[in-house]
Amino acid sequence: MTGHYQLKEFARTVFKDGLTAEAVARSLLKKRDAFEHEAEVRLIYFEGQNKKHDGGVYKYALDPHAAFDQFMIDPRMSYKKFCKFKDEIVARTSIDEARIKRSLLYKPPEGFVVEIP
Repeated sequence: MTGHYQLKEFARTVFKDGLTAEAVARSLLKKRDAFEHEAEVRLIYFEGQNKKHDGGVYKYALDPHAAFDQFMIDPRMSYKKFCKFKDEIVARTSIDEARIKRSLLYKPPEGFVVEIP
């Protein structure tokens, strides 16, 4: 089965009862094949119509030192911004900077050159 077909089949299944809050939440849990190796946890909170939280944000205690073994930053962020962001994370959380990495997912292979005539 190709990825495209699998995604269509998943959508047909998850939205079989329409566009419900549960169906949307389940769609956010679908993981692309390229990322199956990640031991990821996704937290999804749905709040009813009459319940609001300060500033629209639901907060809960979480110890990032215990919850995460590595922090992978989006590879599309420039290296300069990544360094600044990493420094901010370290300053706010005291996370060991060695645990904060910039993903190389989109990095071209070493020595990759495309000649344009």
